[in-house]
Order: sequence, then structure tokens, then C-alpha cells
Amino acid sequence: MIKQIRLCSTGRRARGLLLIGLLLASGLARAGGPFTPFLNCVDDGGDPNATTLVAVIGYINMGPPFGTVIGSLNNFFFPDPVDRGQPSTFETGVFPEVFTADFDEVTTVVWLVNSQFVSFDRNSMRCEPPVLEDDLFEDGFEN
Repeated sequence: MIKQIRLCSTGRRARGLLLIGLLLASGLARAGGPFTPFLNCVDDGGDPNATTLVAVIGYINMGPPFGTVIGSLNNFFFPDPVDRGQPSTFETGVFPEVFTADFDEVTTVVWLVNSQFVSFDRNSMRCEPPVLEDDLFEDGFEN
């Protein structure tokens, strides 16, 4: 029996932290700066020909915590459905893996929240594939 071990979370976190560093360096996110949603990666479930994909989304909020109403002009997805499981409250800090959103591989999707947005499509950076347990040495590293 082959077991799957998802290393995607660790890889996503590393990419999220790299993205955060780039955002901070670019001035897009800074103390007292704007709320910034961002895409960690798009998961194709290990099938490069998948027609339904999953976006892994996070945010940076360097201002005070705030709330929104999902589906309002301050928190929605385009195209519909406007609610794809996004949060309605946003704490201060960096949150790289807040939620996932399914989407069709032929669609470009935009999440707009608090006048900021992130977009993604089938060409967005893919999540790392799972590593099979049979491909690991006893110390947990890949063969």
C-alpha cells in the first residue's frame, strides 16, 4: 500500500513567506499599509490536465483588524459565485494559507476585498505535488 504525504503545506508556507518578503520589499505591504490578498499556489491534484483547480489564498493585513460582508462590494469573487469560502474578518498580520477556492481551468478568477485584489488562472504557480512514502528515506528526505 502506498501512502501519500502532502508536503504542499510546507512548500506553500515557504513560498508564502517569500512572497511576503517580496511584497514588503516592493512597498506594497508595509506597516500601516494596505490590506493585500495573495495567491500561494494553484493545486491541480497531481493531474496537469485537470479541469477543476484549487487556489490556495492568503493575505497580509498591516492595519487594524476589520470585517466585511461576503458578497458585498468589499468582499467578492468574480466571476460568480461571489462566495467561494473566503473569510469575512481579517486580523492584523500575515496569513499565508487562509482558504482554498475551486475554479474552472478556463476561467480567470479575481478576489476583491477592501479595494485590493488577487487574480489567478490555470497558468498561476502550481502547488508542489505530494511525495509518496515509498520515495522517502528513513530520515524523511526524498530518494
